[in-house]
Amino acid sequence: VDPSNSFPYASGLTPRAASVSPSTYLNFELRPKANSAPPALAPESPDARVNARLAAVPEKARKEFAAARDLWQKGTDLERCLDHLSKAIKLYPQFPDAYVLRATVNIQQNNATEAKSALDRALEIDPKLPEAWFTLGTLQNSQKDYAGAEKSLIEGLKLDDRSPQAQYELAKTYWALGRWQDAEPHALKAVTIQPAMAPVHVLLGNIALRKRDGIGALKEFQEYLRLDPTGPMAEGTRAMVKKLQDGLTNPN
Repeated sequence: VDPSNSFPYASGLTPRAASVSPSTYLNFELRPKANSAPPALAPESPDARVNARLAAVPEKARKEFAAARDLWQKGTDLERCLDHLSKAIKLYPQFPDAYVLRATVNIQQNNATEAKSALDRALEIDPKLPEAWFTLGTLQNSQKDYAGAEKSLIEGLKLDDRSPQAQYELAKTYWALGRWQDAEPHALKAVTIQPAMAPVHVLLGNIALRKRDGIGALKEFQEYLRLDPTGPMAEGTRAMVKKLQDGLTNPN
């Protein structure tokens, strides 16, 4: 969190001044939105690592994968994206990145069975591909298989702990399991790596409420609204900000 983005609180107020029940939190779904991407997938991977893997792929298959990735990034035509991926895989069956991107699209289309099959194949080809583990963890979170998601995300983070999306995804896993103390360091690491990641501030705000830190929660919720004022959690966040501000203004 950017320390310069502080809220001008009234002097003398303490975190206990916010009269919000410890059981009141902002809710967020642990599943991808229709047009959102799971964390740390092939298009977001460090270029050097992806390029090293692609160097072993025949040129025609690389071109099909590049076309698919371009469509996916634009979010314009997921069916054409899948078509390009099918061609890439047919040209080069040992293409783990293509399977991960196929799984990504399957998840966006709410096709969990196909996504799991694609990820199993990707991990069979390359069990040390962090993007495959991250995407599997995202899928498992969406299915409320939090124990499985924890294992998958930890396995991926052993291979690449610099993915802010994966750190955030694991933090959400722990929050869903009621283990907010375990969620906090991963949420903090996510925001350290990528300060502009808006949703993590909602999770950090919820964690602050667990710690009975009303001022800290207010700061996190306001930071979310600053970063994503029309985002999917904006309405609920604004309501929580008002409740916290009212508690700070009228502590009794």
